[in-house]
Amino acid sequence: MDFKRIYSSSKTYIVLLFIAFVIILFTASMAYYQIMRMQDLAEKVAHTLQVNNAISELSAHSTQAESEEFRKQLQNSKGNSTVFDDYVEEGETILKTLDQLTEGNASQQTRLAPMRTLLDSLHQELKVLGDHPNAPVNSVSESERTKKSDINFTLYRIRNIRNQMLAEERLSIKKTREEYDSNKYLAPLTSLLLAFFSLLVFVLAFLKIYRNKVRIRRSESFLRSVLATTDNIVNYYEPIYDDQKNIKDFKIVFANECNRDYLGLAPEYITGKPISEVFPFLMLNGEFEKLISCFQNKEKINLDRQILINGETLWFQSLITPLAEGIMVTARNSTAEENAKEEQLSLNQRLENQNLTLLDNRAFLNNIF
Repeated sequence: MDFKRIYSSSKTYIVLLFIAFVIILFTASMAYYQIMRMQDLAEKVAHTLQVNNAISELSAHSTQAESEEFRKQLQNSKGNSTVFDDYVEEGETILKTLDQLTEGNASQQTRLAPMRTLLDSLHQELKVLGDHPNAPVNSVSESERTKKSDINFTLYRIRNIRNQMLAEERLSIKKTREEYDSNKYLAPLTSLLLAFFSLLVFVLAFLKIYRNKVRIRRSESFLRSVLATTDNIVNYYEPIYDDQKNIKDFKIVFANECNRDYLGLAPEYITGKPISEVFPFLMLNGEFEKLISCFQNKEKINLDRQILINGETLWFQSLITPLAEGIMVTARNSTAEENAKEEQLSLNQRLENQNLTLLDNRAFLNNIF
């Protein structure tokens, strides 16, 4: 198996990136679930505490009815029912609060159902107790004992229901506590795992990007050294569009030093300018249309041209190569070859003339002989 090819393949990193994304998404969802679960448990504990507080208020309300001082206060409040009315209103408020807090708990609602009747009975018995403060001593004592017995029995039943409700709430908070203990380490662990995995992905991505950046820098340095030592003009053009999205010109994006050597044009001066301004001869003889065709059809084109620079005639052979966003023009100075061809033609012409002269001389000599 070619591990080097697998390691250097872009598909491998795409697959690894997808796997990392899936793992991060799964870990993040688990962390979110655990956090929401802990929040639900906290809300459940808070709700249980509210129910316990309401039951405690109910307990204090019923315990107040057992107080002899409170009963005497009711008996002495003949003609002024403010104390009793406040007591009844307090009980109604406690029952209403408990009913709202246990709305989603069927068992607690079942236990709470007879509580209103018992509180009504308690309030009625207390009211009756407060309505007979001036009865004869013997009858009052017997009557009070009967009334107190009824009140105590009602309070006993209220306490039984209250204890059952408290027992269920204690069981509920115990279960919640156990569930909280079993989950309290999972949420931080999941978050820590997510953080470490994200850091690992970040480090790997950084190393890969850094290696690619170093490789690109080396490639750029190598390319610049090649372009700096080459004897050819190497320019890169990108198209300029008009409002109808038609190519109206090309912009010089890159130019090497050979432009200065052969054409007397500084690369930093011509970079960013249109070719119609820098190389107006490209707009003649259909060469501009050939540049457009090369870019649009993605086909290489060869051009031979003659240029007059400072009174000197130069010949260039150009190879136009289409790229993704523009075209690259590589022009080779073929002036020496063209001059050699002209000298060769001149020499051939001289030899031909000399041959003709020799033939004439030979014919003349033949006539003499």
